[in-house]
Amino acid sequence: SNMLTSFSFTIPSFDDINEVVTISLTSSLPNNTSFQGNGVSPHETGTFTWPYPGPGIADIGVHTFTIMVTDKNACNPLSTSYTYTINVLCDYCPLEIHYQDRHPSNKPLPAYTKAGRKIMAGYNVDSSQPVGNVETGTASVLFEAPQIDLEPGFTGGVNFTALLNPVTCTLDCQDCCDNFGGFTYDPIPNVITPNGDLINDVWYVSDFQHPYCAFNADAFNLQIFTPSISKIYELSGTSIPLNQCCPFQSPSYSCIPNCSTPFPHSSIYWEGYSNQWPFSGYPAGNGTYFYVLVLRGCNQIDFATGFIHLYGSTAKMGNFDSTALIELSEQEKEEIMFSLEEKTKLQVTNENNTNEDKLLIYPNPTKENITVALISDNPAQEGVIEVFTMQGQMLYSKPINTNGAVINVTSYTKGAYMVKLANNNRIYTEIFIKE
Repeated sequence: SNMLTSFSFTIPSFDDINEVVTISLTSSLPNNTSFQGNGVSPHETGTFTWPYPGPGIADIGVHTFTIMVTDKNACNPLSTSYTYTINVLCDYCPLEIHYQDRHPSNKPLPAYTKAGRKIMAGYNVDSSQPVGNVETGTASVLFEAPQIDLEPGFTGGVNFTALLNPVTCTLDCQDCCDNFGGFTYDPIPNVITPNGDLINDVWYVSDFQHPYCAFNADAFNLQIFTPSISKIYELSGTSIPLNQCCPFQSPSYSCIPNCSTPFPHSSIYWEGYSNQWPFSGYPAGNGTYFYVLVLRGCNQIDFATGFIHLYGSTAKMGNFDSTALIELSEQEKEEIMFSLEEKTKLQVTNENNTNEDKLLIYPNPTKENITVALISDNPAQEGVIEVFTMQGQMLYSKPINTNGAVINVTSYTKGAYMVKLANNNRIYTEIFIKE
């Protein structure tokens, strides 16, 4: 059991219908738990219960209790003792982890995986995931759990280690914020095609290196807007109870609303539908949308923003008009624009820079040239200005000794691009649209 989770289990007894079997407790119980026989004849049943809110931090570890089962035979009564073991795990530890269809070049395995009960890896060990072999390649990969099942289809390289540890997730618990190294996620995609072919049907934020402790966050908020800054979708997540470690997964192989076949997604996702009144449940039309993602954890906050291009929508003319959605208040719009500005400030900090530093791109959108200007109180220093596609491909790189540059983007295809400026011991990023 993971901590802070109430649970119970029932212990039945069996014998000839004419024989009586009783169950009695013969040892102490873990704190705040109970064991109760139901007193039903002829075969009594006992139930162990750890009521809400369940075990806490002080209960992490191994607990046992013993019961006596007595068979009251007419000629020779028999009694046998049974000892049950309950292992209370760190709250962020999954009980079981299943891996399949993982390769070094496609969804590589994390460097370290641990589970409180079992790790399984192979071609087909979980019906909710796509089938496929699991290979570690030459990467350093460590599995740690009380039980590790390496099934057909698994190939471990020379740097793979399987460590059988019966007390995994009980003696190695840490505070959520111990050695906090910042938020984690993979490059965020910018395309969704919800046409039912199971390819890009769901837009989601992935974190393949930390699938069971995704994003290193304990709360998030995702909002998606039309170009006119009309909100069409919002999704929030938080740990329950608050401050629980690792409440999110990415990828998760299960079904989400409007889904008939499990496919990979994460806790942070969008299916291409609106969930805002008055168009809640309607599919969004083809076009470009804008997202603001806020991650929180360990008294830190991070923003990610960008564009999502939607193609293959099932929306029919008239059932979803993105411009007809209720407009945000002026205060909400200001908060969104504040988020856009803050996202660069949170990436790299420097006490010598003022909070008024700002990277400007104009005109935006553009068809030919963009002017990139860093508004800063600090004098310009040597640096580098770069342009990337939203998939991370570098298209432009040039050293500079000023706080800006003019870049010709005439040859760029239509879409969204990111400008990165490294200057004054800081890194600034901003997005522009090529029409």
